Amino acid sequence: MRQRILIFAVGSLVAGPALAGNLYDVPSAGSPFYAPTSMHAAHIELGLGVASNGSSTVTQLDAVGRLAGPLSSWLKGEAEVSGAAFFSGSNSTTALGAVGHLYMDSPTHAIGAFAGVTRFDDIDIFTIGGEAKGYFGQSALTGQVALLTSQGSDIYVGNARADHYFTPDTKGSAVLYYYTGSGSSAWLAGLGVEKRLTGSDWGVAASGSYLSVSGASGIWTGRIALKKYFDAPGVTLQQHDRLVPFTAISIATIGR
Repeated sequence: MRQRILIFAVGSLVAGPALAGNLYDVPSAGSPFYAPTSMHAAHIELGLGVASNGSSTVTQLDAVGRLAGPLSSWLKGEAEVSGAAFFSGSNSTTALGAVGHLYMDSPTHAIGAFAGVTRFDDIDIFTIGGEAKGYFGQSALTGQVALLTSQGSDIYVGNARADHYFTPDTKGSAVLYYYTGSGSSAWLAGLGVEKRLTGSDWGVAASGSYLSVSGASGIWTGRIALKKYFDAPGVTLQQHDRLVPFTAISIATIGR
């Protein structure tokens, strides 16, 4: 049972995490968004996820929190904590994780590294990797590579993510993951949407994905989430995503 839930959780990391003109209030090059100020931003989200391969289903309740801000005149940091409870029939298990990011950003891109650990029942899974994000008008592209290691087994992960902002407070996302290690491989494709209620600190998100694992049945996942943002008055979803730019590769949530 634990192995099956672990496959679901690892495989369904982040389906979508998280998708006129002058309405896109993207910060300018001279904005304090890129200056050594004390500006910080954060959000928390509560999610409900489901993963199924047709014969088995896992339901998940999760909570995720992220905080980002400047550490020095040239370095920024982001911290993420997450927890989830997985249920399948009369069985259940939990995961708790923490990941830290160190990165530099500019009006055109952000680049950095991350490391963290997740406790999945009585198993510790360690993560280390690198990441980069580029900004292209109303779109953003993110790439990450990571090593997940636990009890002598290693999994290598690479992913690419595209976000497009239809309005400053509405975005659509597409993600593609590839995993290899321990004699097997897998890929995941997902789509998502996120909406911040304009002028408020609240938003909603939904995502879905399909996971294909070598030698196993495909797995479908879906997740919905309620989000609470903590940032300066008037900040849009697009601006918030620049202040909190990265989502960790971890196993603590289905379809994040």
